Amino acid sequence: MTAPELQDDAPSTTPAETDGAVVRDLRRTRRERRLGDTEWFDVAYRVYLFALVGTIAVVVASDSIAGLIDEPIATDTLLRRGPSIAGIVAVLALGIGLRNGSEGGPVSVESADVRHLLLSPVSRTRVLMRPIGQRVRSVAFALGLGLAVLCQLVAREIDGSRAAWAASGAVFGAMLAAFYVGGAVIAHALRVPRWAATLVSALLLVWQSAVAWGIWTGEATGWQRIGPGNLAGSVLFWGIRQREIDLVALAGAIALVGAALALGGRLRLQPLERRGQLVSQLRFAATVQDIRTVVLLRRQMRAESIRTVPW
Repeated sequence: MTAPELQDDAPSTTPAETDGAVVRDLRRTRRERRLGDTEWFDVAYRVYLFALVGTIAVVVASDSIAGLIDEPIATDTLLRRGPSIAGIVAVLALGIGLRNGSEGGPVSVESADVRHLLLSPVSRTRVLMRPIGQRVRSVAFALGLGLAVLCQLVAREIDGSRAAWAASGAVFGAMLAAFYVGGAVIAHALRVPRWAATLVSALLLVWQSAVAWGIWTGEATGWQRIGPGNLAGSVLFWGIRQREIDLVALAGAIALVGAALALGGRLRLQPLERRGQLVSQLRFAATVQDIRTVVLLRRQMRAESIRTVPW
């Protein structure tokens, strides 16, 4: 056999490309089989419930906000006190993510993915990249949409256009999702103990709260006005002020998600398997409106402990 013939017989794809194609093909087949049994009426009913609940929430929020502010808030006062208060929310999202990650969250993978993909000779990072991305996307959509609606309602009482406030609220909600999911995945991948995650979260929250209180009372000066969540909180007020330094917080959120995707292959299999089973049961209980089972499953998920020696 000549050299050109040997070269023609050589594989044209790399192992990484082959692994990716296999993972995509398996997931596509499973999705088609799962969705093939779904009735169109069930999908329409879910859309109807989502639209109904969303409309009711918007109407209630609109009625609650209308007339809530008796006197106009000065823009300089809002920009001086607001970012530190919004920073508390950003730090709280990161702290909750660290706690959730130390307990085995926030990603839940179906049992079939654990047994046929994560236990196969395929890169775990490649397999888990999609579930992590879907988790970031779903949380970002929920928080971004909710804050966008809330901010455009608040815009009626303060300076700035509704469109600008809605956009800033959506960006801030996406940042909260990045802090929560990114922090949780990193804490899970690095095996952060629960006590350490609680301690770090508490310290960050106390620090940011002290800075916010000092700015509110006017006692904080100089370095006392610096908090871990000030820049992230300032993003919420892009509707009336944009600062280039706030992009540092946005870059930090993107870097946090990138680190989570890079460390996704280090997630432990047992929490993924267990949480996947509990989440499936939780969704079924919520579908049949079994509130007692939903509460019990939530308590069980909170009480789950991770193996000292992973699989």
